[in-house]
Amino acid sequence: MALEEPTYEVLLTVGDVEFRRYEPYMLAEVTVDGDSQDRRAFRILAGYIFGDNDEFLGTTREQNPIVSGEFHLVKRVKPGFWFSLDLNYYYGGRTTVDGEQRADLQRNSRAGFTLTFPWKRKHAIRTSLSAGTVTSSGPVADASTARCAGPGPKT
Repeated sequence: MALEEPTYEVLLTVGDVEFRRYEPYMLAEVTVDGDSQDRRAFRILAGYIFGDNDEFLGTTREQNPIVSGEFHLVKRVKPGFWFSLDLNYYYGGRTTVDGEQRADLQRNSRAGFTLTFPWKRKHAIRTSLSAGTVTSSGPVADASTARCAGPGPKT
């Protein structure tokens, strides 16, 4: 996601440098010192942007984090050609509303495999197939993807 660039007018261009006049805009910035400063700064900004979350439809709502893990066993057959066995697991996200813990714990696990075939000199075709093995929130669904990758455009 990119930040929206404020409206401006180019006043003067000298070589590759532009002198600009920007329209007024609002910017939220936090400066903190000490250990774990990134976490504190984020929480302060989030509290400013989203509020302190002390009114969720007239109550207080909290949500535990969702923890995830992935495992990939990869076998390289020859340059550019490989396959892998893939496993993942997601757990958490239980909510508490007004001090009462809800029965909405989320668990999801998938198993699958991926194949990648070299195509031409700098391209590859990758295909994946996976199936849900454990789901306690949301539908159990099979999934498949196919991608063709190569070098980006020349600039």
